[in-house]
Amino acid sequence: MIIEARLRTTLIAPVAAFAAVGAMTLISPVNAAPANTSANMSVWALSAHAAASAQSASSAHAAARARSRISHKDRIRDVRSAAADNTTALKRNKRNKTADIVTVKASHGRKLVVSVKTRKAMPKSHMGVVVRVKTGAGEGNYDFQLDFTRNILGQGNGLTLRNYSYEPVTCGGLKVKRSKAKHLITLTVPSRCIGSPQRAKVGLATIVEKSDKVFIDDGFDTTSNGVDLARSHWIRRR
Repeated sequence: MIIEARLRTTLIAPVAAFAAVGAMTLISPVNAAPANTSANMSVWALSAHAAASAQSASSAHAAARARSRISHKDRIRDVRSAAADNTTALKRNKRNKTADIVTVKASHGRKLVVSVKTRKAMPKSHMGVVVRVKTGAGEGNYDFQLDFTRNILGQGNGLTLRNYSYEPVTCGGLKVKRSKAKHLITLTVPSRCIGSPQRAKVGLATIVEKSDKVFIDDGFDTTSNGVDLARSHWIRRR
């Protein structure tokens, strides 16, 4: 998999062991922007009260129009891969099926439930799923990141929710369910864990590590650069 000194230009958070060698993150938690823009949208602020009021009104209007569930069909054969010794050279890999996303579904009520279906079931180990959630309340282009990891890139095994500063969020009720027969993984986050927002956007990526390669697929974009995640439309809380 990605060499330790270059481990983190792509999709899961930094590991302390790699900090000394300037490692970056697989989906950088600080400098991420939607995959369809080149702008650095890591931080912005509305200082004027009028601007804040206008944003609040716009948010309320958008929430009213949003749907409470989405079902997005991703283009198949759009996985990106890189050799272990060159993480900056992600290229399209049409043959990989275990990271290749077919659909992403999400619903928002008392719980935010996000599921991903791949062309072939993801492996039991050396894999990960990253979900980013934008609630509209934070400064960055996302407010929470949920990492489901199974011995991928030094992450060990776990299901961890973090805020925009990549600090762990302690909250009960996080769940993951796998259905090998359906090639499906479902992640559940209680709405209270993310501030009980009235609306949310989600971004999702799959990661598979095999031999000397890493395979990445962005569920809402076909040209993942391994750093950014595209997002869904707003999902209204029902």
